[in-house]
Amino acid sequence: MTLPSGKVLPSFTQNQLKAAYNYFFVTNDGSYGVHNAKYAIGILQKSMDIITGVETVSYDLPETYTLTQNFPNPFNPTTEIQFGVPRDSKVQILIYDILGRKVKRLVDNSVAPGTYKATWDGRDDNGLGVASGVYLYRIVAKSSSVSGQDFVLTKKMILMK
Repeated sequence: MTLPSGKVLPSFTQNQLKAAYNYFFVTNDGSYGVHNAKYAIGILQKSMDIITGVETVSYDLPETYTLTQNFPNPFNPTTEIQFGVPRDSKVQILIYDILGRKVKRLVDNSVAPGTYKATWDGRDDNGLGVASGVYLYRIVAKSSSVSGQDFVLTKKMILMK
């Protein structure tokens, strides 16, 4: 957007604007969520979900790392991938075509212990729709603790158009 003065303002996505509104609502009402901490935490968490594209399913502490089968499978146009981490971890979920070429970096975030889901819309990293076929999705989770072990698991899914 260009102002009459000629100054160009940065552009933001609709989701970034929603998240910023939520953040400023909680911080600028003067209470910083003290009057309703559960609400404030919820709205700030939703803002993080919007920005990162990873939705929190549960804060219950999983005993092990998990990666569930995507649902629905086969899918068109979107599918959800759920994963769980038992400790603070750096998580990547990458999607590959059947030839092993990376198609999409779906998740690349540090997350707290809990269960999460990410949605893939059948688009690659450039925003282009991919062809029907078999795809692989892989989680790589690295614990932030020194003694933590990496967790790696790959599953397959089918996109049908």
